[in-house]
Amino acid sequence: LWAVMHSPLQFFVSNPTGRILNRFARDQNQADEQLPVTLFAVLDISLLSCSAILLICIAFPYMVALLPPLGYAFIYLRRKFLRTS
Repeated sequence: LWAVMHSPLQFFVSNPTGRILNRFARDQNQADEQLPVTLFAVLDISLLSCSAILLICIAFPYMVALLPPLGYAFIYLRRKFLRTS
């Protein structure tokens, strides 16, 4: 979108409106097709992770005390990794 909005006027003169709109429609269709699958995967993995943590805490009650430091370490390392990548 940014590239099209900042294109020179010659781009719009040489390309028909239908071709430009078709490109946006194709991108939007691709996003619409992938969104439900991705959201289902996120929900599935989130529920599996929460249930695994719950079962571990039930089996080993002392693990409840380790959850906050492990959660903090996870968030810290994730932010550090995302900044460097």
